[in-house]
Formats: sequence, C-alpha cells, structure tokens
Amino acid sequence: MAVLNFRSNQKENSSTPLVILHGLFGSSINFNSILKSLSVPTIALDLRNHGESFHHKSMAYQHMADDVFHSLKKLNLNKCHLLGHSMGGKVALAFALNHPEMIDKLIIEDMAPINYPTHIVYLKKIITRLAQLNLSTLASKGEALEFLIKKIDLKIAQFLLTNLKRGPAQKQGFFWQINIAAIGDNLGIITDFPALEGKKYLGNTYWIAGKQANYLTKDIYLNLTNHYPNSKYFSLNAGHWIHTEKKIEFLSLIEEILAK
Repeated sequence: MAVLNFRSNQKENSSTPLVILHGLFGSSINFNSILKSLSVPTIALDLRNHGESFHHKSMAYQHMADDVFHSLKKLNLNKCHLLGHSMGGKVALAFALNHPEMIDKLIIEDMAPINYPTHIVYLKKIITRLAQLNLSTLASKGEALEFLIKKIDLKIAQFLLTNLKRGPAQKQGFFWQINIAAIGDNLGIITDFPALEGKKYLGNTYWIAGKQANYLTKDIYLNLTNHYPNSKYFSLNAGHWIHTEKKIEFLSLIEEILAK
C-alpha cells in the first residue's frame, strides 16, 4: 500500500500530534505557514492525486481514508488530532468513522459530510480550463494565469497555479502535479459523501465555519449532531479558506481547541 507524502514542523514534545488534510486542488504546502506556527508537533499530508503523493483513478472517501490510515501507521502514529479542510474535511470525517480509536480531537474546517451538487458545474469548468492549457507551448506561469482568468476567478486561478510545476530540466517544460483526469472523473464522488444512516462518531468534534461561505451553516451543523453528538460549532468572519483569510484567529482557535 502506497503511503502519502507529508511535511512536518519537526517539533518534538509530549503533545499529541496534529495531522492536517488539505482540500481539493490543494496540497500540504497550503498549510506550511500554519504548520510552522503551531506549538504542537504537526504533520500535513498530500492526499492522493495531489501534491507529491501518488496518482490513482479512485477518489472514493473510503480509499482516501485508507491512505491516511496506512500513512499514519507508517509514521508510527496511533493517536492524533485530525484537522481537515474542505475535501480533506470529508476524508477526516470518513477516517473518524472507520478509526475512532486513533483520533483525540477531530477538527473540520468549513465542510460537512453532505452532498454539494451545485458545486459540480463550477468544478467541471475549472477542470476543463486546466485541461485546455497547452503545456507543450507554455512559456511561463504568467502566461498560464492570463489563460485561466478568462474563465476562472483570479484568486482561484492563482491558487490552482500552485499545482503547475516545471520539470527538473527547464527544457522539459511544465506539468500539472495534480491528477486532472482522475479529479474530473470523480467530481460526483468528491462533492458527495457516503450515507451516514445508522453511523455515529462519538469523539470530540469541532466544526469551524466561514461565515461568508455556505459550506457549513448553523442549520447544516444542527442536522449533523445526531451523527456527531459530541460537537462544538465555531464560525469566523471569512470565506471558505479560513486558515489563510483569518490566519491569526484560526491559529488561536486551533490552539485553544487542542489545549482543552
């Protein structure tokens, strides 16, 4: 079983380590600043088809949760706090249902274990535009940005371009680090979540919502409490990427949760 690439803040103390899972089109590097700022030992993983981790045709949440399990075992982590953002939040929620004994505190950033069907149209638009970029003639990331923003919001385009890499020799040109084909083929699975009927996670769960986004409203949260009875809800005045938009407040809240 292949294990996931990771980065660590290399802090060594007696605290339970925190493991971070990024969102769709992201990677562990998106949490580099957060990782360095936290006081506890922290590891950020690259999920499959993202960052420097392996590519695979499946993006089922069960399979991605299995990746996390095998990677934590390889790192000799039998107990951790688990923080997931967006798609990484769904992976964390799936992992918690399968391996509750391995989690101390479960923290979900602006995501819920529900279907978001209206997001597929925009995600398909992104995938189509990324695939249309002619990498064989591309001269620079600036040129790529100009191409993307004709169809995609500037901030999203800049975020997506963190996945555009140049080969080790300049003449090799650019390549996408993310697996565009697999992500595109699995959008229906990524925006959905396996049915929760009859399932419960009894561990401490902390939900952090972005007030300016609609991924994790108070109503959505209240509908989840039967499945996650030991939950607490927080909201910060930010959009979907709380950890970048409100970094200081986000860090303070994470440290507060971990100290409980």
